[in-house]
Amino acid sequence: MRSDLHRLFDEGYITVDPLDRRIQISGRIRQEFENGKEYYKLHGQLIRDPVKAIYRPLAENLEYHAYTIFR
Repeated sequence: MRSDLHRLFDEGYITVDPLDRRIQISGRIRQEFENGKEYYKLHGQLIRDPVKAIYRPLAENLEYHAYTIFR
């Protein structure tokens, strides 16, 4: 993951929908930074899971992030 996306993920500005594995972008990017066009084009895109199952994100972790960290 790109470092900027990783930071936005950690801070709850982006998440991955645990049900359909699509990227969700928070409206807070626009409100708090008055930008985000680069990131809004990612909204709704399907993530590519690693081929090896061991490297795929756990559904529980995605759920926690989406429902607790993402705002």
